[in-house]
Amino acid sequence: QDESTSVVFGMPKVAIELGAAQKILPLGNISQFVVAYCRN
Repeated sequence: QDESTSVVFGMPKVAIELGAAQKILPLGNISQFVVAYCRN
């Protein structure tokens, strides 16, 4: 989840800093991304 849509950015920030995040998306786009990913 991106910083602009996070209430508390702690956990997403650490994942990003560690290089563990493959995508950084606004909250409203995450479900669409997961569905599209699963279909491919």
